[in-house]
Amino acid sequence: MRVVVCALGTRGDVQPPAVLAAELQARGHQVLVATTHDLIDFVASLGLRTAPLSADIKGIFQSPEGQRLMASGNARAFLKHIAGIRRERVTTVQDEMIALARGADLLIAGKHSEDDTACIAEAYGVPLVTLHHAPWGGNPVYPAFLATTRRLPGGLRQASHWYVERATWKSLEADIRRIRQVLALPPVSKPTEAGLYRVDALQIQAYSRHLTPELVDWHPRRPLTGFIEPTRAQHEAFGDATADPDLGRWLDAGDPPIYFGFGSMPVLDPDAMLQMVTNVSRALNMRGLVVAGWTELRRTPAPDGPIHVTPAVDHGAVLPRCRVAVHHGGAGTTAASIGAGLPTVAAAVFMDQPFWANRLERLGVGRAMRFADLTEKSLLRAIESLLGPEPKRRAAAIASAMRTENGTSNAADAVEKAPFEA
Repeated sequence: MRVVVCALGTRGDVQPPAVLAAELQARGHQVLVATTHDLIDFVASLGLRTAPLSADIKGIFQSPEGQRLMASGNARAFLKHIAGIRRERVTTVQDEMIALARGADLLIAGKHSEDDTACIAEAYGVPLVTLHHAPWGGNPVYPAFLATTRRLPGGLRQASHWYVERATWKSLEADIRRIRQVLALPPVSKPTEAGLYRVDALQIQAYSRHLTPELVDWHPRRPLTGFIEPTRAQHEAFGDATADPDLGRWLDAGDPPIYFGFGSMPVLDPDAMLQMVTNVSRALNMRGLVVAGWTELRRTPAPDGPIHVTPAVDHGAVLPRCRVAVHHGGAGTTAASIGAGLPTVAAAVFMDQPFWANRLERLGVGRAMRFADLTEKSLLRAIESLLGPEPKRRAAAIASAMRTENGTSNAADAVEKAPFEA
């Protein structure tokens, strides 16, 4: 089967489809992964055939305006900002996607590429599989997390999804009109959610049923597979395991530390953030491991000191050696910290992060807060609340249950069945 995967976004968005692509390739399928220039080498490190798309997600996230909008926690303003940038480049990217998909037997898209890919699948008459890292779209339990994470009665819950779908469609309608004209498809007036139903897309829910137990029987075309996570060998291929040769020695030299990491999220004042982490760790009489991600954090001069700054880590190897985690609440990092049995403070910025932060708090294994509200006092109070035995016990129980899932294998099984079920 010839499979084309279109993966746009940050590393957290691109890594799961890349890992799934590697599994499909290992099963004998011909796989091509289209992604942005800045992540081509990252995806190719898994031995995958790649093709570049003319988009610069990292540039958007690291631009002064992008960082300011994300740090504000105003998801609507940030999405509007992205839509404006998308419009400047959409013609080129859409044409690249159309050309790359020609001759494919199956298309796979992440959330940030499914709008265009649904049109391409419709035009070419091939099955479409989408990967979702949180419950997008109308469901029987949760409201639209871009609107709220509060519990809502049925009518308001469904209204929240309608509102988000219409708002998203408004920002994309001109782009979708354009790609449908190129593909000689009739115009549409309904959001992409309707388009996914139109092509009977398989919408893989690539997260754990043990964090969202209410969705286990959501819909046959929306199976919960478990998180799609890299193997130890894949982390080595990414360079995570060798990014810091001093890390193992530092971990061995003292008690389990607090893990701090915010991935691709904005840290407008890195020095102030590092000082806050240092002060909180000192107040708790604990060490702190700071994973810089996309943030330019200076390395601490004392390699054996209480705070260690590292560019990247193999979560599967490092997090089990920590005591508690603090991060942005991204799906992948949430899977890693809870999967390691760590109580977790999720300081959410936008998109699905508030949803995962809220889930951890409701399950009694974490604390949810807004990244924009992060202060030394609030962070200290949140971590302190998770250091007792009960959060650790609950996190360990969920971690044990999550280990029974094999998200990568389950997702690949679902993909292989998709052409025959559509």
